[in-house]
This record gives sequence, structure tokens and C-alpha cells, in this order.
Amino acid sequence: MRDSGLVIVGKIIKAFGLRGELKVHPEVFLENFREFKTFTVFLPRGGKRVFEVDYVRRGAGESLILKLKDINDRDAAEILRGNFLYVEKEKLAEKAEGEYYLFELMDMQVIEGGKVKGRVTDFILSGTNLVLILEMEGKEVLVPFVKEYIKSVDTDSREMVVEIPPDLKELNK
Repeated sequence: MRDSGLVIVGKIIKAFGLRGELKVHPEVFLENFREFKTFTVFLPRGGKRVFEVDYVRRGAGESLILKLKDINDRDAAEILRGNFLYVEKEKLAEKAEGEYYLFELMDMQVIEGGKVKGRVTDFILSGTNLVLILEMEGKEVLVPFVKEYIKSVDTDSREMVVEIPPDLKELNK
């Protein structure tokens, strides 16, 4: 069981280079990511470990390159592949009205036409837009996270009201 005071802020995609760097898919903005001094990683064989950050820099596309202290070669970095990076929830920056952390959207119920139609299963950071991957009535639907389609988000009730036009649904077939 995961510590409920911890939240996911990134996923380790793979080892990067020979010096223990990690390619990371962030779930917060780079500016916020740079503020973190430590990350908790739940190890594949059980247990968890807190790593101190050596440095963070921008990678290609939406990725970041992260160097953790005590991870000094590719083999050590490769062991962490696929793991999530966690921080304490209270270390997250304050959000403005209408802003959400990605972890808040995950597994949220999707409501359309007053009925529960599915849930948020994943996301894609696509340039300037966030694209949500929804599981709706047994099908995967990709929807840009924009007001045109996302009418409301309630993090307390874990519900998102959407209005997806038929032509957008047709694109997802």
C-alpha cells in the first residue's frame, strides 16, 4: 500500500546516458519539478527509498532529465525504469482557480448527459494541450483538456462533466 501523503509527480521512462541520469515524464511543470529536493521511489522488490536530487534539466519534447544522488551509472538507473516519483503532497505548489494536478484527474469519473459514462485512465502531454485518455463505455476516447469539451471538474467528488461532440467521438474509432 502506498503512503497516502505522497503523490506522483513523474514517471521514470528509462536510463539516459552512462552517468546514471534518468529520462522522466513529468506530471507537473518543469518549474515545479525543480523545486523538489527529494523523491520517494517504491522499489520493484518492495520497500521504498528516498533519493536526493542532484540536478534536473529539460529533455527532448516534454521529458526531463533527472540525476539522483547515489545513482551513478546506467545499470543503477536502469533498475528504476518504470517507477513513479513521489513527493509529499504539501510540497506541491499552490494552484490557481481552474488548475489541476494530473494525479487529481486520474481515475476521475466521467459524466456526460447526466450519466456516468467512464473514467480518466491516462493522459498525453501534447505541446500546448493536455489530452485526456478516457475509457467511455468500453472504448478509449482521446479528448483535449479544453473548456469546449470539459465543462466542469470537481476534485472533491472526483467527477468530470464532459460534452464530447459526435465528430470527435468518431475520430476516436
